Amino acid sequence: MQEQTESTLITYRLASIEDQLGGLKSDMGDIHGKTNQLIDALIGNKLTNSKGLAFRVEEMEKKLQTHDDILNKVRWAWLFIATIGSGLAVILNLILKLFF
Repeated sequence: MQEQTESTLITYRLASIEDQLGGLKSDMGDIHGKTNQLIDALIGNKLTNSKGLAFRVEEMEKKLQTHDDILNKVRWAWLFIATIGSGLAVILNLILKLFF
């Protein structure tokens, strides 16, 4: 009788362990799916042609570089115009002093 009780107890424990293992496998599958979603969000997915965060960051860096280039050109143009204006002011001042 005691052997049958021990056998039943062992069977019950094995069933419980198998249930826990099934739950763990399910949880691992969920984690795997979420990890794949995270990787797709960061890198992108070639099958669905979705662009990931890394691609968007690269695009933003390119746009930022373009804006920086334009800003530098505007600064140089403003400096050139200010220099020409200053030079013309000096020349005009000298001409006015000569004739007046």
